[in-house]
Amino acid sequence: MITPLTDDSSAAPPLALARDALTRFRSCFWSRCDVAPLATRSDVALVVRRLRQNGDQAAWAAAAGIQQCL
Repeated sequence: MITPLTDDSSAAPPLALARDALTRFRSCFWSRCDVAPLATRSDVALVVRRLRQNGDQAAWAAAAGIQQCL
């Protein structure tokens, strides 16, 4: 089952952090289409995975912060 995340105050932290990471760590998401939506828990989990696979120490720290919110 796909769990959508909304931008309300209870769910915004992981979604907002993931969206911020997409901007800050563009090189980690070289294969991502710019118009692809980021709206579900699976999408956020993919952001965490890509940060860990392709990122530096700062990207790993961002991934840890996002993971804690999930």
